[in-house]
Amino acid sequence: MNRTHNQNHQPFGSQPMSRTHKGALLGALLLAAALRLWGFSTGPLVWHPDEFHFAYWPLLFFSGDLNPHFFSYPSLHFYLLALVYGGLFLWQWLVGAGWSLVHWASFHFFADPDPLLASARLVSIAFAVGTVGWAGVLAARVYGPRAGPVAALLLAACTLHVRQSGLAAVDVPMTFWFVGCIWAAVRLLDRDEIVDYALGGALVGLAASTKYPGALAGGAIAAAHLFAGRSLWQRRLWLAGAVALGVFVLGSPYVLLDFASFKVNFAYESEHLQRGRGDLGLGWWYHIKVSLRYGLGWAGLFLGGWALVSAVRGGRRAEWVVGAGFLAYYLTMGSGRLVFVRYALPLMVLQTVLVSGVVVSLHRWRWRWLLLALALAEPLYGSIRVAQLQASEDTRMQARTWIERHAPPGTSCCNFGGWAGDVPLRTFADQWWRIKYYERKFGRETLDRSLDFLAAQGLSVPYYRYAVMANGVYQSTGDLRAIEEERCTYVIVHRHPLFPEGVDDRFAAALAQVGKRVIRFTPQGLTRSEARYDPIDAYYLPIGIFGPLQQTGPEIEIWRINENPPPVRRSQTVMETFARGYALAAALALFEEVPQKALDIAGHALQLAPGIIEALDVQARALTRLGRIDEAIDIYLQIIERTPDQPSAYHNLARLYVSLGQHQQAVDYFRQALARDPDEPDLHNNLGVSLRALGNHQQAIRHWLRTGELEPDNADALFNLGTLYYTTGQYQPAVATFERLLTREPDHLRGRSNLAAAYKSLGEHERAIHHWLQLLTDGHETVETTRRADALYNICATRHYALNDPAEAASCWAQMIALVPEESAAYVHLANAYSRLGRDELARNWFHKVLERFPDHPQASEIRQALATAP
Repeated sequence: MNRTHNQNHQPFGSQPMSRTHKGALLGALLLAAALRLWGFSTGPLVWHPDEFHFAYWPLLFFSGDLNPHFFSYPSLHFYLLALVYGGLFLWQWLVGAGWSLVHWASFHFFADPDPLLASARLVSIAFAVGTVGWAGVLAARVYGPRAGPVAALLLAACTLHVRQSGLAAVDVPMTFWFVGCIWAAVRLLDRDEIVDYALGGALVGLAASTKYPGALAGGAIAAAHLFAGRSLWQRRLWLAGAVALGVFVLGSPYVLLDFASFKVNFAYESEHLQRGRGDLGLGWWYHIKVSLRYGLGWAGLFLGGWALVSAVRGGRRAEWVVGAGFLAYYLTMGSGRLVFVRYALPLMVLQTVLVSGVVVSLHRWRWRWLLLALALAEPLYGSIRVAQLQASEDTRMQARTWIERHAPPGTSCCNFGGWAGDVPLRTFADQWWRIKYYERKFGRETLDRSLDFLAAQGLSVPYYRYAVMANGVYQSTGDLRAIEEERCTYVIVHRHPLFPEGVDDRFAAALAQVGKRVIRFTPQGLTRSEARYDPIDAYYLPIGIFGPLQQTGPEIEIWRINENPPPVRRSQTVMETFARGYALAAALALFEEVPQKALDIAGHALQLAPGIIEALDVQARALTRLGRIDEAIDIYLQIIERTPDQPSAYHNLARLYVSLGQHQQAVDYFRQALARDPDEPDLHNNLGVSLRALGNHQQAIRHWLRTGELEPDNADALFNLGTLYYTTGQYQPAVATFERLLTREPDHLRGRSNLAAAYKSLGEHERAIHHWLQLLTDGHETVETTRRADALYNICATRHYALNDPAEAASCWAQMIALVPEESAAYVHLANAYSRLGRDELARNWFHKVLERFPDHPQASEIRQALATAP
């Protein structure tokens, strides 16, 4: 096989690295390891929101099901971490722990995932240090052996590479394989054996199977082939593509085996890349002005741009290959609006290679050292500050320690400010999603068998209840109603420049009316710092401009709510924490309108821990939905027996008796609920409904008025009060009440309809017509046909008889017939209107239509007789 050589364009790879160069490269690797291990080895383990994928999902493969059922990322790195975790299990097994693989997996999945996260972070750091070495080897091949240590040193100090290296994620490992692809591509310029193409293709497949954008490195392989003067149709190039595809599939086999799930996830990620998050513009500009600028600083950005332009204008073919890899990735990933700075990591590595070429191109070694020092100054400072901050104690961990010391397990906490800054407490909601995913892989029977093992481990981590879940975005700015409904003992609010919307100032002021701030945690130096963050990443570690900042995390305030006492402090059992997790699952099934499923899950919760109130409550509500009222009543009576001071069970029991029409029993339980919660507006409102049903109108009015005092905007109470006034002939108070209702809720259709009826009863016909017309205007297109028909009928009847205007009435009745052709009374009224107008022929025609369309009309005989005697 012939090889293509061109001495004028030969890479420097043929020049071996001297011992000095190798020593310098080793020094760069040691610096890289030191900067990346500094924060890891000394700082607390604070989870980034994305890291749960890499701590938990690999454990699920131990069920024997290797399908991740999750394709936002390819699978290779998950499989790699599963092997690492398997090694940890084998080590523990060899030293005699005696745990089975299932027990080991369940322990770390439910009780202690931190060692797995630490292992996953170490894997990421290993890939990061390896990338530094590979960057040096690549630079040496492109620019000669002197460039290798320079590129490695620049990447070792790259601020954003150091920042991302300590996270369990796929960006750093994908960058490792990506750089390897560029190195393999450069080798192809002077090596054209099949094995060289296969190696390049394999590295592309590994990059793509770690993270999909890694496939873009294939552009460098194709560019090297063409720059070497080889034909596009040579089989070796296509072999490289086939190997890349094969390795990708081997690393992520369920992309094909579960293609339907892959297609959905991949389409979402592609659309997400284009749609973006926030309004940061396209990546083409953002990655230059932010990502690359803060990765290597201003000097690195300028020198990298200079090198890239020089390479395009007349550099060596090796530089062209590096430039092709850079541009293929930059143009594709920059075309979207999703612009996490970590997306630019491959660009930063190639940037260090290009900058190393500029540095070694200077003829005098003093100028080289000066330029290198200039390029290193800003990123090295940034990396040291990143490592210092990683080693600091995050305010979220400080707040967690305080809460676990002062708040009894099971305490309900309201958390505001956005899910990313929440104090990382163990919550029952977290327990449920662990249960859900574990059961999906291992099955409920396996989990049930593991519970005794978990209980035997003497776990003592307290679990709490967060009122605002991750999807409660609308509540993140603060919600006083949530505090009341969830009976939160503590309110946790957090603020940070990373999420400037934060907690609403009005909510913060109102919070002081219902509680007392007991402690605040403020990151040291935050108020005096103007640090730059990645605005779309929930990572409280700056990317630059660190200032006096000495601590990560948001500012956190913990408030004690005066009216909501904490539960009695007691130890939680493992069975209880799982039972409460299942109770949340049952409540979710009920919310999704699957009452039988909710009943079954709640039953399982009660098998684990009898007497869990949340599970009993779901059982009662599910039985109610299923129409098994007597059984639901029995459950509520059990709840009352166990928690006699909680008003909700009395309230719900009373509503069941209302549904049975047993209002006296309902009144008794409503009053017992009010004795325990006298200021609950809904209780007063519902009690008023039952009192009205029993004929106790004055008492009903008193409770509805009280509802209005407690909650002036309670539309139900105003409607009920106005309706009672109307039905008892108190039209003036009815009008006043309905007017207040419409002032607060202008689209309350039943209230407007009743207001019109009240005005009619007072003889104020024009006002009545005005409100009926409101139900027919464009603002009420959603009004159902029946209500529109009723409103129009009343308008017609009022104009016809009360206002004695048969001409307007005739037009109105015609509209009524057009709206509801089956309304027989409208035909009769229209005929009568024409008769009163003296238009006898039209009247007879409409009377005939009555007989034709409605032969059984109650007035049919009278109409026939009238028609027979008419002249």
